[in-house]
Amino acid sequence: MSRSNQTSSSTSSSTSSSISHSNSFAEQCEILYCANTPAPQGSIPSANEIQLAELNQLISEQHDWFFEILQQYRLNSKEGMLLMSLAEALLRIPDQQGMQSLFHDRLHRGQWLTDESKYTLLAKALQWLGNQAPIDQSIRTTLFNKITQQGAIEVCSLFIEQMSHRFVFAENLDEALLRSRKLECHEACSFDMLGEAALTYNEADEYYSQYQKAIITVGQYNQCLDDTPHEVSIKLSALHPRYQPEKYQILKQELLPKLHQLFLLAKQHNVLLTLDAEEQYRLELSIKLLRDLLELAADKTDIINNIGIAVQAYGKRALATIDELIRLSTHYQLEVRIRLVKGAYWDYEIKSAQQLGLKDYPVWSQKQFTDDNFLICAAAIIESKEKNPESNLIGQFATHNPETLLQLKSLQPRNPPLLFQRLHGMGEIQHAYMADNFSSQTRVYCPIGSHNKLLPYLVRRLIENGANSSFLYPKEQQSENIVIPQPENILDYNNSISCDIRQDHNFEPLYKNIKSSQKFIENNKSTENIKVEISNTDAIQHIGQVALIGLHTMPDIEQRVSSLNKLAIGLEENKDSLIALLVLQAGKTYQDAIDEVREACDFCRYYAKQANALFSQKQQRQSITGELNQLSYKGKGISVCISPWNFPLAIFIGQIAAAWVTGNSVIAKPAQQTLNIARTAIALAHKSGIDHDQLQLVNCQGSDLLPALLEHNCVQLVCFTGSSQSAKLIQQTLANHNGPVIPLIAETGGQNVLIADSSALIDQLVPDVIQSAFYSAGQRCSALRIAYIQQDIFEDFCNSLKGRMETLIIGDPIERETDIGPIIDAEAINKLNKHQVWLENNATLIGNCSIASNEASALKDRLFAPCAYQIESITQIAEENFGPILHLIPFAHNELQQVLADINNSGYGLTMGLHSRNQDWLDHIIRQVNVGNIYINRDMVGAKVSSQPFGGHGLSGTGPKAGGPNYLNAMVDEYMVTTNITAWGGNPELL
Repeated sequence: MSRSNQTSSSTSSSTSSSISHSNSFAEQCEILYCANTPAPQGSIPSANEIQLAELNQLISEQHDWFFEILQQYRLNSKEGMLLMSLAEALLRIPDQQGMQSLFHDRLHRGQWLTDESKYTLLAKALQWLGNQAPIDQSIRTTLFNKITQQGAIEVCSLFIEQMSHRFVFAENLDEALLRSRKLECHEACSFDMLGEAALTYNEADEYYSQYQKAIITVGQYNQCLDDTPHEVSIKLSALHPRYQPEKYQILKQELLPKLHQLFLLAKQHNVLLTLDAEEQYRLELSIKLLRDLLELAADKTDIINNIGIAVQAYGKRALATIDELIRLSTHYQLEVRIRLVKGAYWDYEIKSAQQLGLKDYPVWSQKQFTDDNFLICAAAIIESKEKNPESNLIGQFATHNPETLLQLKSLQPRNPPLLFQRLHGMGEIQHAYMADNFSSQTRVYCPIGSHNKLLPYLVRRLIENGANSSFLYPKEQQSENIVIPQPENILDYNNSISCDIRQDHNFEPLYKNIKSSQKFIENNKSTENIKVEISNTDAIQHIGQVALIGLHTMPDIEQRVSSLNKLAIGLEENKDSLIALLVLQAGKTYQDAIDEVREACDFCRYYAKQANALFSQKQQRQSITGELNQLSYKGKGISVCISPWNFPLAIFIGQIAAAWVTGNSVIAKPAQQTLNIARTAIALAHKSGIDHDQLQLVNCQGSDLLPALLEHNCVQLVCFTGSSQSAKLIQQTLANHNGPVIPLIAETGGQNVLIADSSALIDQLVPDVIQSAFYSAGQRCSALRIAYIQQDIFEDFCNSLKGRMETLIIGDPIERETDIGPIIDAEAINKLNKHQVWLENNATLIGNCSIASNEASALKDRLFAPCAYQIESITQIAEENFGPILHLIPFAHNELQQVLADINNSGYGLTMGLHSRNQDWLDHIIRQVNVGNIYINRDMVGAKVSSQPFGGHGLSGTGPKAGGPNYLNAMVDEYMVTTNITAWGGNPELL
């Protein structure tokens, strides 16, 4: 059915159209990147209803085994996802036990014998294997069972193999060229050499060589063709392992010359090169490099006229991108071929925007909007020549949707014939129909590579794209679009909003602010009105007495909640100065600093909401008739909050917010290394309405604080975040006090562990390990310290890890290119150096980073190069080493129980990472380990308030978890009041 009745008014111009002629591409991107626009604006053509019915009928009559299986086990069903996830992992698992375990794990979760499928051999094999016990633990010994088991495995494996042939065009280019001869006469190929982006420089060099060979080989083959020549697709993130906007200057030096050479080679061999689409945050970077390429070619008097580029219609900047390509085509007088696609990273874009706290999404959040924008963009390409005769855009429209194909025909009813694109293995019938009826041509996107590496990538894209577009089921109408809430509204409190500093328009103002205020901040002028001297015992005791006074003037819960929400606003309004402090004093990189300000805001808003629920009304408990039982809460008294230097704003504010909003007077002791940050935070808190008597800052030696306050009974609660050793000293001090039992809420360090089995995806595992172990200079409580990697993938993992480490930049965090900043102080550096000396003598070096020899910043003496060593056992590591040092331990499949025992025996229980596609394996570990926070198939740092309450037990803390639903309960005393209501002379409940 056509959606012509859903079109937007053609007289209503889009945001993009209204700015495109007066703003540069960069300015358009600034406006549109996360624009809060209701829908794309433009006229949407109708499809011919008769032709659409005819085409859908042809599709419904096709006899395609793969299509029929997907009809039985649809991607939006549990069985469909299980089948696809089996295909995603099975081919790349190197060990037999791992493969068999995955078979059982995936298949026992589904019901495979449906009415439609119960007679098929595949369904019977799936159901049989799903009904069995885990194969690698089986005690069945009969010949029949062995034969049945092996036969079922072979049937399922054959399906995966055939699926691989369905989506992977060929293992190598020679095979691909042979297979291309079997294409229809209206088809030609666009060869793509890979799936994932490059992780290492070695991988990037390998891909560069593959592209060179592909250009030469395809060019030679094209000379023998009378039909449309084949082309080559290249992915910029494959040509450099750090294809990121913040590395632009590096990319100009290292990537641009390679890109130039590829286009010159392609020109020499008359081969069209198309730049594949990347994630949205890389869009401006791709266009900048394209401009640089054209300028470089012009300077060298090279005319590059063989450029193609993919444009993703689900991006809100798609029209602006087309406008910029029109400008480039006009300025450089060249033909630009646009492969217009709907987009293949939709799930990633939605999640990333929510994780970063962007004000909106860079992509359309509903499929209908993407479909409409696709057609609006197509119209802009088709009409570009009429509007600008000097431009030369050629549109190639990638879609499998029958209605979209016919709508495109409506946009261009006359010659020349339309140029379409499709993925290999999909859309054959609909594209053949268009060729037969309208003489259209189709370019087939043909992935080339080893099946065990390329199929997993393609299946992940299929799952992601299938969930959004359902092109696999074209004859059915779409169900109602799920409305995805704005990033601000995804949680049970207002999620803090930020910007994407990977974009130039967001980064440059922040950078200029920090550079201009660097000396100003270092001289401490911004906080000169806050005088905090090192306090002696008398001064500490005076603070304690003031805190007692503050308890008597504690405002009611409504005012406390209001002040905490005002503090969140104050933090956001002063985020630039806070970010500057975090970068310059705490050595945070930009994203770490932004995340910390956001977390502080989140703590305020979340605790305000929790406290309002806790205190707003008394809880009435069920009772016998005639009695009223009411539970209520009050603050404990004076809370001493001792916070660390590694999160000098978020933890500092979080402790204060939780203690004060629950009715406690607060004495806050920050780390001396980051005192200015605490001073600024306290000033904002006072400005938000928190009384000076109820919130005081003390600067003293940690060993002096509690004894001085305990002497006058000025402590009823201690909140501490820091080392396990310091927590024990505090515990002993409180225990030795001759008075009431004083509770301690301690969050301490961890010997944090990651375990990966052979089904883990190394391209995902390595970045997560590096993020967890090395970023933030390894100075997070949750940072990864020890990684257990199954020995079957250990060597490949280590090679990738080492190569990726070589790409990291260690330096001054004020510079945009820096990945990892300094260690906090000389004492911490000395401890890390000492441990590394021990490792040199007792372990095997796997990889290390390097610090640039020309590093001349004032922080040079505090820079520590991240390193990874293979050790024999976790028992060799006696204590937590608080920095970017990773210990690696290989383990065998049957050694898992011993691994778990060793982890539990360490006594720590803070964070753990798990990487596997085997849910049974994951569930087994989760049941066995004593760890507070477990992260599966992702990095293990950066807990989100409310979503991931953070804290551990054992040597890692006393609980409860910060940012969780039970945290405030630990800061209050409970009061129970029971009233005999019949004492007044009657029982109203019985009247």
